[in-house]
Amino acid sequence: MAKFTAEILADWNADGDYSDANEDLTGYVKSMTYNHQQNLDRDQMSAGVLTVVLNNDDHRFSKPKGTITGLLPGRTLWARLWYPYDDFAGTNDTNLTAHTLTQDANWSWVSANNNFQLNGSGAARTSTTSGAHLNYLEFSDTDIEIATSFRRGTDSTDHGGLLFRYVDANNYGYLRVTGSAIEFRKVIGGTDSQIATKSYTWADNTTKLLQLRIHGTVAVVLVDGVQIQFGSGNLHLGEQSVADAGINAGTKHGLFCGGPADHTWLKFGGYKSLLHGFIESIVPRPSKGSQYCYIKAHDDISEQQKTEIHYINGGGTDYRLDQSLNLILSSIGWRDRYQLDECSIGMHNIYEGVKTIDMFAQDAIMQVQLEEDGLFYVDGDGYTRLESRAHRDSAPHNASKATYRDNKGGTDPYFTDMAWEDGDSGIENRNIFAVRVGEEASALATVWSAEIDPTLNPLAFDASEVKEFEWEVDSQYDFTGTRLSPAATTDYTANTLANGGGTDLTSGITVASVVTKALGKFGVTKITWGATAGFLTKLQQRAQAFTFTDWSAMINEDATSITAYRDRFKKIQCLFIDTYDMAEAVGAHRLARKKDPKTRLTLTVQGADKTTAHAMIQRRISDLVTCIYSDMGINDTFFIEGESWTIDQAGYITTQTLQLREA
Repeated sequence: MAKFTAEILADWNADGDYSDANEDLTGYVKSMTYNHQQNLDRDQMSAGVLTVVLNNDDHRFSKPKGTITGLLPGRTLWARLWYPYDDFAGTNDTNLTAHTLTQDANWSWVSANNNFQLNGSGAARTSTTSGAHLNYLEFSDTDIEIATSFRRGTDSTDHGGLLFRYVDANNYGYLRVTGSAIEFRKVIGGTDSQIATKSYTWADNTTKLLQLRIHGTVAVVLVDGVQIQFGSGNLHLGEQSVADAGINAGTKHGLFCGGPADHTWLKFGGYKSLLHGFIESIVPRPSKGSQYCYIKAHDDISEQQKTEIHYINGGGTDYRLDQSLNLILSSIGWRDRYQLDECSIGMHNIYEGVKTIDMFAQDAIMQVQLEEDGLFYVDGDGYTRLESRAHRDSAPHNASKATYRDNKGGTDPYFTDMAWEDGDSGIENRNIFAVRVGEEASALATVWSAEIDPTLNPLAFDASEVKEFEWEVDSQYDFTGTRLSPAATTDYTANTLANGGGTDLTSGITVASVVTKALGKFGVTKITWGATAGFLTKLQQRAQAFTFTDWSAMINEDATSITAYRDRFKKIQCLFIDTYDMAEAVGAHRLARKKDPKTRLTLTVQGADKTTAHAMIQRRISDLVTCIYSDMGINDTFFIEGESWTIDQAGYITTQTLQLREA
């Protein structure tokens, strides 16, 4: 029977690693559930939420006991799954090909060139035979994620790492760690060459988790959960092309080392990070004889749902929507973990397109998604993703990655239960994209003045006191462009008396605009008072002022769908798009995607066999899959839109629920 290996780690001391005392929770896990699904009518991905039940017999997870310092909500939690999995337990000098995987025996190690061996202490190592060492498992899948806990030794000549897309002895790819760099290489037709290299310090005798995810032509490497920025572009630097006709079809993946060396591989397997997020609550249940503890964690979406954004929608001319998303999320301290597609240009001209984003973070995120007609979510590695509207139209999403059937025993994964919906509730056959642009109302205007009354509302300052004023642009203007630095006498004055009749203190104070998240429609002015206490008697801000034109709407509709399903429309007032052509293009794409009902399936999948377990761990959001259920007449392709997991009884009972929508 296939069995998943689950690991749960918590960074109690917030030092960025999970190697300290009590940070590996795996041995205490009784069960866990994970949910990460969409509202398909709204095309809105929910936050990923993980609930773990821990054995708490010794009350180490009870805060009053004090066993764990830093046992607090807000700490980072990392949940991950392995299948197949090998921790290389066994007798020293045993060849890997003669060794049975920890999970499970239906997988077998194959030596392509020189055998790896067990070291007798729970690790794999090279033999003493000269030449490269290549051992692999047959995954029967080109697109995979694998990982290894790799301990780099002291050998600076023969480097270790991972083998990928092995075809034969003359055609394969490999990832190696040199100590000063991580390097992609390939052997094609027997010739070894470099694909890409990235500087990275991996100290001698240091163990780290090395992850490799291959998705179509693109590979992503993570070390201890952090992407190595191989790629080019702005916000998807983790991606590196590994495409080559000689290895594109390779389905064998495993371990690599350039020759006999002192490196060790402590574990290896197919890999899936479920959640890299934050602990929301820790709730011990001290029942007599059955002490346990609930830990609930979530990803960044839940963390920021109630965070307000006061910012602008772009930073320059020809500003793309992925750049806008990065700009506004960075303004509120969103984790700097991004993997965003290059999306459409929203703001073509900053002085026409700039607008204020004054809303909750979740609403701003959805607005970007609407205007791109893409998909926003946070993946299992904790990286914020924005898929462009073209994402699913091209490889590898235009080819089915697996076929799910209702019967067990074949070469395809199978499902144990299914729920079917016709998708009628998701129809949208008319959309209205409304656009408006800015016009300069004044090259220089007073856009804000503090309301100061010497009797009713005096602004008093103690000596050396510092105050900040957050303000909103005057209602006659919609937003500001260039702001002038506050000038003494013109923009601010100070006096020993509230009515200005005393000694002038203006030259002794400092007034400055503060660059914060409050831009566009808002501002912050900081005042640092001088040595003599007194009163602020004038404070204003001058700037280039803009107003908006009236809204103009671009309408896309499908008459056939309206006749069949009634008029179902969506109106979107664009905050990022500033041209009618772009609004029309996005509206046309959205109409084509939503004008007809698309079947929805909910598949229940249990990892009882090798093929099904492999599909459970390797298939991801936006993968295209096929579902065949002959009795019901279903034989079609679907996109994976979400998933849920339940893991119980030490991984022997593992259920995945897949949320599918017709392609």
